[in-house]
Amino acid sequence: MGDRQQTGGITAAGIRAAIIAALLIAAYLCRMPGLSGSCVFDTRILGIIRSFIYIGLFIWWAFYIRDRILQVQVRRYMTAIASLMIFWFLVRTVKYNFINQELYPDLTRFLWYLYYLPMVFIPVLTVFVAMSLGRPENYRLPGQAALLYIPPAFLFLMVMTNDLHQKVFRFPAGSGIRTDGDYDYAAGYYLIVGWMLFCILSAILVMFFKYRLPGGRRRIMLPCIPILVLLVYLVVYNTRVEWLRFVFGDMTAVICLMYVATLEICIRCRFIRSNNHYRQLFDASTAGAQITDEAYKVILKSDKAKALDREILRQAADKPVMLEEGIRLCSAPVQGGYIFWQEDISRLQAVLKELSSTREKLRGYAALLDEENRQKQRRRELEEQRRLYEAMEEATSPAMVRLAELVESLSHVRDIESAKKLHGRIAVVGAYIKRRSNMVFLADNTGTLPARELMLCLNESLANLRLLGCTCALQFDIDQTIKIETAGKMYDFFQAAVEIAWDNLPGINVIASKKDTEAETWNTAVGKAYGITLMLQCEKDMSSIADDERFDASEIYTEQDEDVCFLGLTVREGGTVC
Repeated sequence: MGDRQQTGGITAAGIRAAIIAALLIAAYLCRMPGLSGSCVFDTRILGIIRSFIYIGLFIWWAFYIRDRILQVQVRRYMTAIASLMIFWFLVRTVKYNFINQELYPDLTRFLWYLYYLPMVFIPVLTVFVAMSLGRPENYRLPGQAALLYIPPAFLFLMVMTNDLHQKVFRFPAGSGIRTDGDYDYAAGYYLIVGWMLFCILSAILVMFFKYRLPGGRRRIMLPCIPILVLLVYLVVYNTRVEWLRFVFGDMTAVICLMYVATLEICIRCRFIRSNNHYRQLFDASTAGAQITDEAYKVILKSDKAKALDREILRQAADKPVMLEEGIRLCSAPVQGGYIFWQEDISRLQAVLKELSSTREKLRGYAALLDEENRQKQRRRELEEQRRLYEAMEEATSPAMVRLAELVESLSHVRDIESAKKLHGRIAVVGAYIKRRSNMVFLADNTGTLPARELMLCLNESLANLRLLGCTCALQFDIDQTIKIETAGKMYDFFQAAVEIAWDNLPGINVIASKKDTEAETWNTAVGKAYGITLMLQCEKDMSSIADDERFDASEIYTEQDEDVCFLGLTVREGGTVC
């Protein structure tokens, strides 16, 4: 997971590097006795040891890759590269240590040709690694990428058939035995070297253009160093310089190590994404976290994490646990154990406490506001009641005055007949006051009321007149809503006429209807209008009704025919004069 773990002050990465260096030195020293020719040890055993040191290192590298590389396809390609290197060393080990070259020259040459299987396919796998970078973890290269397998397949086939055409290696003419000790390079060999360099440089360029971290492109020179070393090595090696072959003659080891060095530098420079330094990141994280096994034994702990008892960890595995100073311990299961992290919620608690205090204050304010709203509502209701009362008082104040006068007169009456008449008049005026107030109340919101309400008002007043022995009749021909001004004026007109004719009113007929103003001779305007006509059996002059301030003289029609008086009132909708 990382390289931070320490043992006696030495990092795990340092220990690993020291072991690798020691193994490489041991492998190199195993080669030296055989070159000097003075060795008390069996050179074949030293060769086998050297080969298995390299094979062991590449096996370890393959598993190390699987632990570090995140992208699935990149991990597979790099594992394939390590496998080809292991194959290369196995073939070389068999060739040099288990096959007698003099007895089996053809088998020896065939094993030599097999070297070129990893030599031509490792570079193309490196290109595939570069093409897969920056992709999702389960990304797969498109099918067209498989076309890149054609050149290495062709080159490898050319090597394996070299005995037929000698386009890769040329052997001396007339040589009966062809070995890797006596040959020259042909054009095919340089094609292979060119293919290797082309693939490696292409891979580095692809990584360069895909890299997005700041300043990362300047690091592109670092992976080029092993490539340049390999290029110089191959050029000098092919010149067959004796001292170079004596010191660095193991071309297989050099090529493989340079490839590994190039890929490792790409990983370290983060051209290839890996999980290196995760332990350092975990340790340096500001989050107080720790990872335990299933027995709650701490495996990894960041610097900010507090040491905790296993019992507390066990409790936190079920549900979050509050620690001191506003620290909350949370957990989540992971493979093989748990991860615990500590959250500082002290500021959140302070905010919640402040919010709680604010909530209590707001509740007090809300109670005050509710009480204030109730008072306002009560005040509005009282104001509305007062407004309605004033409207009713305005509409019925003359009748209230008359009612008071009638009640006062009743207290001075001594004979029964006069008292009965006064009672009847009081009943008529009282009915008018009640009904007129009710009209104001019903029309308060809309300003209109059903025409039936006017009919009920007239009926109740006529019913009380009958108590006085008056013959009454009503014809009502209005069947829609009517404005309060119009209905009120018609009802006021009826009451005013009745009060003028109090003393002698044996009978009264009332007709209320909607008027066609064009057909009425007394109308002075044309439009929607309503009229009320009264036929009173009385000889009293009713012209005084025109003096009532509630009516305009132009609204009233009067006509006297012997003992019958005709009174008419016509108003336009809204109470205006017709």
